[in-house]
Amino acid sequence: MESATSVGFTNTANGDLTLVFVEPNATVKVDGTKYTANGDGIIQVSVSAGTHTITKANTANLYYMVYADQGGTVVTTTATTAAQLQSQLPLQRQRLLLQLQSQLPLQRQRLPLMKKV
Repeated sequence: MESATSVGFTNTANGDLTLVFVEPNATVKVDGTKYTANGDGIIQVSVSAGTHTITKANTANLYYMVYADQGGTVVTTTATTAAQLQSQLPLQRQRLLLQLQSQLPLQRQRLPLMKKV
């Protein structure tokens, strides 16, 4: 989340907000109150009915968020923990680097040749 990032929502009943971050000790503000994950990248906040705002506390990568009314059910198709995401980051970085390196010769070919005058 960047400094200008703000997520707002309005709920009609009391419920639970779950935020999943890549960083295991991520922090975020919900309605101005700062919350910190307990080493798993997951922050759970009980919210009352009304309008709410989620903003940056410290820089963190928000991967997933869900709100569920208390007593309701939430159906998800996939579940990924912050630890799983972190273990995938080096591989994703390596793939991106290889992809960029493979495109570099093509980019050099597209650049106009400059001649000394």
